[in-house]
Amino acid sequence: MKNVFLIVAFLWLSIFGTRAKAETGVSANVFYSYDSNTFRNYLALEDKIGQATLYFNHDFETPNTSIHFYYQGNFYSFRNYVDRNFLFNQLGLAFSRRFPQNGTIFFSGVRFLNRLNAVKSFL
Repeated sequence: MKNVFLIVAFLWLSIFGTRAKAETGVSANVFYSYDSNTFRNYLALEDKIGQATLYFNHDFETPNTSIHFYYQGNFYSFRNYVDRNFLFNQLGLAFSRRFPQNGTIFFSGVRFLNRLNAVKSFL
């Protein structure tokens, strides 16, 4: 528990100790296509495929610290083979800190991935 407190205290002091800036971004895309060999095998099964993507990020920077948070969700929908539909989620956090005394840069991050198969189609 003491280590968690020290990490939180370190992050708090490194983030809020100086002038900072932040940036937030959001994007969404929808793509629809026809494929004559959807699964790239000898069966040559054709299908119409829809893809929807949502991306959100928030970046926070100070002169010596950078934090990047993001979420990306991708949904793939097949018209004829709905059992192949899936939703792919990514959630990430990256942190970097430059120590001006000796120029050392510390990088840390985590990324969570999740795939849900056989999701109901929106087509």
